[in-house]
Amino acid sequence: MLYAEQVIERLAETAGDAGLGVRRVNRGGAGGGWTRLRGRLVMFLDLDADPDEELDRIVDHLASSDAPELATLMDEPALQRYLSDRDRVSLDDPTPSPEGDDGRPVCQD
Repeated sequence: MLYAEQVIERLAETAGDAGLGVRRVNRGGAGGGWTRLRGRLVMFLDLDADPDEELDRIVDHLASSDAPELATLMDEPALQRYLSDRDRVSLDDPTPSPEGDDGRPVCQD
């Protein structure tokens, strides 16, 4: 399975190759995003964010965007493999419920 950091780096490379801007910034974990600067679409990557959460934000934006420049990123093979692996793992290995000291599931309200 590809790690989120690897996929993010590959997406950044693909974005740069496609003429999109890529900026790495420290935002305290608040997350990156996308914006247009002087007519150019720019991807901001938060260096302080959890990589899995950052990748989820990127994927959410890519999936909901109608910007034609971003179609190249959704087709990125590394992203497609990551999404396929993530979906397979979540179906095959569901997150177990938390257990108490006695091994029985803990009820959470």
